[in-house]
Amino acid sequence: MSDSLFAVHLKATARQVLPVYILATIGMLVIYWQDNRHLSDIQNLISLTALFIIFAVVIILPQIICLLRIFQSLYGQYAYLTHTLPLSTGKILRSFIGLSLFWNAITLPIVIFFSLL
Repeated sequence: MSDSLFAVHLKATARQVLPVYILATIGMLVIYWQDNRHLSDIQNLISLTALFIIFAVVIILPQIICLLRIFQSLYGQYAYLTHTLPLSTGKILRSFIGLSLFWNAITLPIVIFFSLL
């Protein structure tokens, strides 16, 4: 049962996080493509600022989405449904921790790959 709870939360957060990853990856690729051309100092500063913002979004936004999902599941309008599951509190919390660790494991390679470029 806890595996299916993890799967439900993973699907729900994936609908919000995956478009962010796709847009951030496209944005990073465009910025790296622009850096290969000869740009002025102002254009380089703007591209580095945009790159910093994209890295911050990729690192922070999945965690915020996971935290909001946890809060809504435990204290939101339909939180009573989570509390009526035949699971212990520890298993419910472990599924949420696993969700957060999963998105961290996805975020880390993306950030490392683009930081090495």
